[in-house]
Amino acid sequence: MKRMSVVSAVFLLSLPAVLLAEASEPRSAAHQSYAQTLWNHLTKATDYTKWMQTDGSEELPHTPRRTADAVTYVNRNAQQPDLPEGSVVVTAHQGDSGETRAVTVAMRCHEGYDRRTDDWYWAFFLADGTVVQTSVDTSRHNKPGFVTFEEDGRLWVFTHHSPELADYLAGGELAKHVIRPGAGPAGMTIKGPDAETIDAYLVAKAGFVTKVVDGRLWVFREGSETLKEFEEGGELAKHVIRPGAGPAGMTIKGPDAETIDAYLLGKPGFVTKLVDGRLWVFREGSKTLKEFEEGGELAKHVIRPGAGPAGMTVKGPDAETIDAYLN
Repeated sequence: MKRMSVVSAVFLLSLPAVLLAEASEPRSAAHQSYAQTLWNHLTKATDYTKWMQTDGSEELPHTPRRTADAVTYVNRNAQQPDLPEGSVVVTAHQGDSGETRAVTVAMRCHEGYDRRTDDWYWAFFLADGTVVQTSVDTSRHNKPGFVTFEEDGRLWVFTHHSPELADYLAGGELAKHVIRPGAGPAGMTIKGPDAETIDAYLVAKAGFVTKVVDGRLWVFREGSETLKEFEEGGELAKHVIRPGAGPAGMTIKGPDAETIDAYLLGKPGFVTKLVDGRLWVFREGSKTLKEFEEGGELAKHVIRPGAGPAGMTVKGPDAETIDAYLN
């Protein structure tokens, strides 16, 4: 058995369970204490800045994205191939002047801990140790790349690396901000530091990276080669366009029709698969999803002809899953 670092052994033993129920606060007092203790250990007792630095190729698709000049540190386990259980990856996100603005800590847990994150637990901190977000928070309106806060029935949205995020956490409502009445989930009013942040939040979906360019929405699968090509060189020579098909009637552009379809059909908490023109829907992290991915069409399933978007036939492991997706 490979030897774990002290930080791995101590904190994996007391790792907070994956939370499934909604709560009035994003995390329990015990979980808040766990995350804060983890921060104190990494910065004081252990000092992660003395660990081996890497080029950041260990970046994980489910954690907050790295800033361009972020510095990544890894423990002994994370220096092994395939990042086994006990791996710890710490990413120090840099500001414009080179200062550390925020830190992401990610730990590889035991198999089966959390299918949604490939069994990783992560926590995102401000540079002063303030716990901003973790992988097991129950904030129902969070999206990949964003942090949200409900306040008096309104929803504040920030990107992880927003300079205004620290100001909001320290002092509440920003003196300068943008308001979008009724634009949010269930008709909530959205507030944010600028219009670009709100626009980006509204089109964000798990598993995808979205870019609004000249009023048109580009969609890519997270970690895809076409995303890398776009980020390096701009508009793709070969792409698909869907006029008016996106949120608020935006034109959608993507590397292929399959990517656009998957984006349009996706909903939080569900995984969708388009097969032969029919839409399969599964609960995120469900056993039936794993069974489908390993063996194809389920022997036992439910079919709803014409019930899906644009009259598509919907198929799923049971009626409850289909109903929840459609509603």
